[in-house]
Amino acid sequence: MLLFVLTALVYFLAIAADRASSDRARRIAAMSAVVPLAGILTGFKLLPHWQNLSPGFLNNLAVPLGISYYTFKLISYVLDVYWERMPAERNFAALALYASFFPQILSGPIQRAPAFMEQLKTRISAGLNLPVFDIGVGFVLLGLLEKLVIADRIAPFIAQVDGGLDVHSGLAVLLSSYLYTLMLFADFSALTLMALGVGMLFGIQGPPNFNRPFAAINIQEFWRRWHMSLTSWLVDYLFLPLRMVFRKAGEWGLSVSILINMVVIGVWHGISSNYLAFGLLHGVFMISSVATMNWRNTFFKSREGARLFRRIWGQVVTFHLVTLAFIFFRASSLSASAHILRRISQEGRVSSEVAPLDGDIFRAALAAACISFVLGYGLFSRNVEDFLAQANGRRLYLIYGIALFAIVLLKVVEGGQFIYARF
Repeated sequence: MLLFVLTALVYFLAIAADRASSDRARRIAAMSAVVPLAGILTGFKLLPHWQNLSPGFLNNLAVPLGISYYTFKLISYVLDVYWERMPAERNFAALALYASFFPQILSGPIQRAPAFMEQLKTRISAGLNLPVFDIGVGFVLLGLLEKLVIADRIAPFIAQVDGGLDVHSGLAVLLSSYLYTLMLFADFSALTLMALGVGMLFGIQGPPNFNRPFAAINIQEFWRRWHMSLTSWLVDYLFLPLRMVFRKAGEWGLSVSILINMVVIGVWHGISSNYLAFGLLHGVFMISSVATMNWRNTFFKSREGARLFRRIWGQVVTFHLVTLAFIFFRASSLSASAHILRRISQEGRVSSEVAPLDGDIFRAALAAACISFVLGYGLFSRNVEDFLAQANGRRLYLIYGIALFAIVLLKVVEGGQFIYARF
């Protein structure tokens, strides 16, 4: 019901903005849609806190599924109309399908309205596209493979450590932090692949969401490779407008724009102290990286022999910074994050008896983590989406067979919940 009401509101206000004869009227119409959308999203993100502070009728409310994604899609649509990047859609059914397209509504990726509408019109006129359909099937199978064979093999080890932080060694807690980064990639990448694949079955190609993120040599590049649809959305609709507002403030304005952008990335996942810390930490990392970029470029420009070292060292440092930040993303609160960090720092100084780890779970997690790292680092020189899209004929069906065989061989019958499905 909420989705229908918001879509109807956006439908009429976008048309009003499109028809307005003055910039002021266009701005009023656009902001009349954007402000309620942002306010409703923020309100539902704050709902758990309000329920704790004021129990009662609020306890009967729940955060609507997919609200983080469809509100961003509707906001971008209104702003695209306001900025004259596209005309307002007069077909309400088409706009409603864009907002509620079910493969993307729970997990993204966040597709822009112009690309979706163009494909929708082509799909209606051209009919079924068998090559795209075949690739879509492959995306779904590889997504299942990443989730069931990789992510869900790492998850039990992390759950075992999280269930007894005080009885496991600091080394085990540290290892679980590395494995969490790899599990999150496999889990989220699987979810995206399956969403893209199901969309292709209906003739809609969504935007890619990952591009070998562990090959990033700095934190800016990491965010250009990780959750790409969210990052590019925020760059276009938040960061660049902020840069215009703070353009006269020089480097300080750039830093403020970066920090706000990264904080929004953090609290988009949930308005809580741990997600806020996650965003702030990435903001500090990115501001530091941007501030020292010219110095580093100058230093390595005159030292050609050190370029390979720079790339490898940059990838190592970036991976560790990302893993550190994901400790706050992983934990349920800021205090829980601090507990994990304390346990890691106490390695070698714990006198209490250390609980043994399950060897079978550990070996399965380590093997799956290695595969996840290979996919995320891109040792095959291209990401999974490109690899599958370039396959055809017998090779494509061979990939199908391998994926199914791996799932059956490992006796995988069900998997755990997708991590990003809850956002």
